[in-house]
Amino acid sequence: MKLRRKIVFTTVFLFLSRVNVFAAGDKTYDKLKLIIDVMELINAKYISETDPENLVIGAIEGIVASLDPFSQYMEKSM
Repeated sequence: MKLRRKIVFTTVFLFLSRVNVFAAGDKTYDKLKLIIDVMELINAKYISETDPENLVIGAIEGIVASLDPFSQYMEKSM
């Protein structure tokens, strides 16, 4: 399970880093660096183990919830 967490975290980190590089100068994408920094800090310093996948889903849900009271993130069902 730890390996899966590392893979998910690394994938998210690389994706967000790459988006940030391609969108240099765009204030929206500059804020992604803050999300990356927070995830790294939580991964390194939080008292318990965290699931990077849950952190990403929580971040997405928070972003969508900030739009309006009717929007919500729905995960793809298998």
